[in-house]
Amino acid sequence: QVTKLIALSMLGRYEEAIECGLRARGVFLAYNDFRAAGKIEHNIGNLHFRRDRYLDAEEFQGAARERFAALNDQKQLATVNNCLANTHALLHKFKSAEELFEEALSQAEVSGQPVTVAGIEGNIGLFALQQGRYDRALDYLERSRQHYTSLGLKIQAVLAEQEIADAYLELNLAAEALAIYERVIPIL
Repeated sequence: QVTKLIALSMLGRYEEAIECGLRARGVFLAYNDFRAAGKIEHNIGNLHFRRDRYLDAEEFQGAARERFAALNDQKQLATVNNCLANTHALLHKFKSAEELFEEALSQAEVSGQPVTVAGIEGNIGLFALQQGRYDRALDYLERSRQHYTSLGLKIQAVLAEQEIADAYLELNLAAEALAIYERVIPIL
């Protein structure tokens, strides 16, 4: 049922995916498998997020967060806190979004998840960019790019570079942005 949820969502059959996930969650809860139930809730929350249903996303991501906190599962908390932070940013809950991003970053660092760290740094950079905090945005986007590069994740590093170019454009640094775009476009 878990893999079916993922497959259905990839096919764009979101309502069926959510129903499937809720059924699977019911089974996990019946057998006290709270970690698996939390993972399902996280997935359902992300499905709602992709459909711009941010209040529903917040509900399920929040439920998953509570389960992972009760289990003291730092790896899962890092991931769900990052997702919930993105949801809160879009709900204009900026203070809690920032707190969740910082918590997620710390949890990912402590639990040894370098790819997750790089992703969270990129999200913090984009969040700062949306707020017009350009120095913070560029700092975190560059951190993300450097981490992806050090991990050998070329496409993710190039995407982070493109986000830096987008930030340069917002700062009217067209020449700097163009130089990056000319470098990354052939790769993309």
